[in-house]
Amino acid sequence: MHPAGQASLPKQAGKQTAEMWTVEVSPTRGAVAVTFKKSSDFVAINRSARLGVCMEVRPKGLQACLSNFVVRAGEEVQYGWSEPHEVRDVRRTEHFVFPELGLTLLLGQTGTGSVLSLEDLKDVRRSGQESVSNKGTTRSGRPSETHKAKAYQQVKISKAGISIIEEKPPPGLLEGQADASYGATSAPEAQGRQSGDAARLSPEEVLNEVMRNADEYAKILLNAFLKGLAPLLAEALGTFALVFTVGCVVTSPTPSPWSATSIASVLMVMVYATGPISGGHLNPAVTFAMALVGKKSFGGVMIYWLFQFTGAFMAAAVYKIVCAPHLAVVAPVPPFSAGYAAAGELLYTSMLVFVVLCCAVAKKNTPNQFYGLAIGFVVLAGGHAVGRISGAALNPAVSVALGLGSGKDPHWALVWFAAELAGAALAAGVYRILRPEEFGKSTGSPPDLRTRCLAEAFGTFMLVVTVGLNIVSGSRATAYSAAAALMCMIYSLGNVSGAHFNPAVTLAVLAAGRERISRRDAGAYIVAQLAGGLLAGLVYAAYHIGSAVADKSIKLVPGRDFDLTQACIAELITTMFLGYVVLCIATVREPYAKDLFGLVVASAVTGGSFAVGSVSGGELNPSVTLGLMIGNVVNPGKGGIGPLGSWLAFIVSELAGGLLAAGLFRLTHRKEFLEETGGDEKDDDGVKGLEKDATEGTKDVEAA
Repeated sequence: MHPAGQASLPKQAGKQTAEMWTVEVSPTRGAVAVTFKKSSDFVAINRSARLGVCMEVRPKGLQACLSNFVVRAGEEVQYGWSEPHEVRDVRRTEHFVFPELGLTLLLGQTGTGSVLSLEDLKDVRRSGQESVSNKGTTRSGRPSETHKAKAYQQVKISKAGISIIEEKPPPGLLEGQADASYGATSAPEAQGRQSGDAARLSPEEVLNEVMRNADEYAKILLNAFLKGLAPLLAEALGTFALVFTVGCVVTSPTPSPWSATSIASVLMVMVYATGPISGGHLNPAVTFAMALVGKKSFGGVMIYWLFQFTGAFMAAAVYKIVCAPHLAVVAPVPPFSAGYAAAGELLYTSMLVFVVLCCAVAKKNTPNQFYGLAIGFVVLAGGHAVGRISGAALNPAVSVALGLGSGKDPHWALVWFAAELAGAALAAGVYRILRPEEFGKSTGSPPDLRTRCLAEAFGTFMLVVTVGLNIVSGSRATAYSAAAALMCMIYSLGNVSGAHFNPAVTLAVLAAGRERISRRDAGAYIVAQLAGGLLAGLVYAAYHIGSAVADKSIKLVPGRDFDLTQACIAELITTMFLGYVVLCIATVREPYAKDLFGLVVASAVTGGSFAVGSVSGGELNPSVTLGLMIGNVVNPGKGGIGPLGSWLAFIVSELAGGLLAAGLFRLTHRKEFLEETGGDEKDDDGVKGLEKDATEGTKDVEAA
């Protein structure tokens, strides 16, 4: 400890295994100042019964990014937690006694958070006698001493608890700094404090103190109230914007290809807008999943639900005024039955919640700048995939508010509500399996091969099933929807498995060398991807059977007026460019599109699929080709099963495209390979020579 206002001591050199805090005491007018480092999680509590006693908490070194705050008598302030934290079962490990102030500062721990508690010293004399009788030990058994102005301590805070590190500062650092004018106390006053008389105030003095600081106390109470209410208002406002947009889009003559884009855009911007305040749930299913993974209490879930549904019903009332007499109806879209529709809601709600957990909650994947983009684009993927099957509400606030508000078959709103909560539970389960490190079950980096293969299978499944459901439902934005699904899964699982989701991409990464993936892992990845594609093909076939085009055969053949050779060349070239983009963006040593990699890869799929979709179908992925083939085999329709030669030719072309991508990458990114052999300088000289020759040649041409 050292006098407040003095520069903090530097940390000792060497590797630190825990967070270091500096605690300093300001003896002026009974205030205690606590200094901490950035990124610390703790709660500061002032349990003193004296109104004039306060505890000031301020950042170490007075960093501009953090601000001081004062904890007054009876007040509790959380720092570093995103939601209110109820302090229970505090395990006290150390305490500092300040007899001249009549105060004691206790440092303890509750769960994974730390507690700083300022309390009145009830009996200074007894405390002193206890210290003597205990031969100078504190409650934790460590040496105890009366901390004067020149005494110095550091506090080491870790998951194991809080302990004191006995250190002495450089002799000249504190010498002569604590002069008589700073925190000086007259002898009679000091004696009065030591006897405990100064700690007692008469009722009149208490009343005068309250009246004199009434405005300040009112401001403190108002700020505390608004601080607790702000997240709830943010949830209500964000949910209002989302439900109002859905209602208007569904009932207005918005072109169907842009309906999902409109809803996804509003969800994305409101997640970015409210995320720092409330977490940006805007969806009761998301809040429910937070409780299932231990990020929120079920009591907190009920409070969030109250405000989310309040905002949703208000939006439903307002959109009726705007769009009357048209109303949004929540029900299965014919000819699909309730089972198909509920399953679609469950599947894509689980995808939405899973993306939220991976992109906005997982410690290994946060902080980032893409979380809102990934969450919003799930609606784009699901909106086109099941929009003509279930309406793609994917949110109990949307389905309940619009379903009950329409007055038509309100029971479907409750069915959707149950399906969406089931989807949230499914997402929480998959999250536990694919990210075990979030629950203390694994600390390996990268994860084990089993976890990575499951991630590849799940991501490939969501991609292929999105393609299939778009085809079955007659969507005109299949490429757009599939690319959105791919982007969301890349952002969610990129740091788990690398998010290939494509045997051609895995082959390209293997062929590009640099030990980015071993042959064993590449083989396991390809098997997992094909398994995910096969399972998605079965789901797609089931929906095909229940669709209006059940009698039609969805074959994988070249487009009208194109032959198989043209289709294979189209698949080879577009897959080659997709693999090349993945290698350039995601496998280089110094990625230059850190938060854009998923969007860049998805854009390659969008461009390639739209470019050659009428020629070959624009699959660009052997797993997609295999999934569509299985769907055709399970439900061949009246046209029968397509020719096996077309499927095999497409798969071979796509794999060849992956190999060509690796070859192009080796030609254009020589630095990635030369650095490993220490050939930088030689390579640089050679390149400079080529540039020089080219420049001289240009000058000769200009002179001529």
